[in-house]
Amino acid sequence: MQMISKLLQQAFGQNNELKTYATAGNPSGDDMLDGEDLKIVSKMLRHAIENGVADSDGASLIKIGEYKGHSVFEHKAVDQIQISINDDGQAYVKLIVRKKDPGMGLAAFAGGRKDEGESDEVAAEREGSEEAKSKKGKLIAKYKIDRHPVAGDVRVKNGNDRAEGVELGDITAISTAAIIIVEENVHDGIQAGDDAAGAGWVLLSTITNANLFSIKDHAEMLVQATELAGVDNQLPESFYTSLLERKDDIARASPELQGSAKLLVTGYLSAELGMRQEP
Repeated sequence: MQMISKLLQQAFGQNNELKTYATAGNPSGDDMLDGEDLKIVSKMLRHAIENGVADSDGASLIKIGEYKGHSVFEHKAVDQIQISINDDGQAYVKLIVRKKDPGMGLAAFAGGRKDEGESDEVAAEREGSEEAKSKKGKLIAKYKIDRHPVAGDVRVKNGNDRAEGVELGDITAISTAAIIIVEENVHDGIQAGDDAAGAGWVLLSTITNANLFSIKDHAEMLVQATELAGVDNQLPESFYTSLLERKDDIARASPELQGSAKLLVTGYLSAELGMRQEP
C-alpha cells in the first residue's frame, strides 16, 4: 500500500524531493537541478517568457510560479558578444575561460546576472568590462539576441548567495539576453577579471569544436552573432557538426575539457582549449 501511494505521488507530482547534483567548483553552495525536474522548470521558464509573465523593465529577479512546494524565479542575465573584423575580413571573437562551475575551465562569453534596474545593454557593458576589459574600436553594428532560457543553469538555492526574497530551497532559472558588438580592428589587449580565469581574442576559423563552450547556448549564440555580422562562413564545418551532436547540458563536462584552463598564449586562448594559436 505504501509503495502504491509513493507511485501515485510521483505520478501526480506530489513528491517534493528534487533531483539535484552538486558542483565542486561552485562556491555559492547551490545544487544544480537535474533530470525531469530540470526539464519541467526549464519549460516553465520558456512558457513565462513566451507569454510575457517574465517581462518587467529593469527587473533582475521575477517569480514565475511554484514547483513541488518551492518558489521558482527567473533570474535575468546578459552576455556581451564582441566581434572584431580585420581590414582583410578575418573575424575574431572575444572569449573568456570560466573560473567557476557550471562549465569551469571551458570557453564562454563575458556575462552575468543583471543588477536591479539595469537595462540589458548597460548590464552587458558592465559584465564585459569586469570579465574581459578591452579597447574599443570603430563600431560597425550592434545587435541584440532576445532573452531565452539557459540550458542546465537551474539552481536550488542552498547557500548564502541568494537575492532578496529567495529562500533556502527555492529554484532560480537563468535566462539571458546577448548584446552583440561588431567593431573594426580591436583584437588586442584584454584584461581578465571577476569570474574569468582568462580572456582572449580568438580567430573564428580556429574554433573547431562547439563542446569547448560551457553551455550549448553560447555555441548557438556564436552562430547567431556571426550570421548577423556576416562572418558565419568563417566558422569551420567541424564546429557546426559538433554543435548538432552535443547535448544541451554540459555543466558536468568531460575531464579533458574541465582540465583545459591553461589560459592564454601570446594573447590568444591556448591550443589546449582546442583552438589553434594565431601564428
